[in-house]
Amino acid sequence: MTEISDPKERAALEQSIIDEGRQLFESNDPSWPGFLNNFIKDVLPIGSQLHRSGRDQAEQLGWWNKKFSQVIDPTEQQNFSKLKMSQTSREFFETIDRVISEVDTTGELRQLLLQFDDNSVNRNFETNSNLFKEIERRLILVFARLVAMGYERYDLTI
Repeated sequence: MTEISDPKERAALEQSIIDEGRQLFESNDPSWPGFLNNFIKDVLPIGSQLHRSGRDQAEQLGWWNKKFSQVIDPTEQQNFSKLKMSQTSREFFETIDRVISEVDTTGELRQLLLQFDDNSVNRNFETNSNLFKEIERRLILVFARLVAMGYERYDLTI
């Protein structure tokens, strides 16, 4: 996907992705898990108790300050957007954090993520399941904004 400079086109794309995601989520469509796939790993903080986040992986591999174009196998680079390939891991995760702040003005998503991470240590399945659903519902907005900015879905779900 190329970056969309026209604000109206960008807003329309963002809204269509939100509508698609909400429809899949609310109808319990079997394809719903593939919509966000592993996007939550890009949202989780370093040191997450739940599982290794994308941030942990970037830090452990020494990619934090390297452009993705330097660390992703050249034969795989065509799968990613030009936007992501031009960024360092730090810039990519800072962009995700900025978008979260833009769409989560109350901070509720961040609170849910912290609560989810804490509950995962306790292995409270029912609580985690409900929290995860609420987090996913809210992540649709973040995901849609990032795709409308020019990221490929693949950039966010691997």
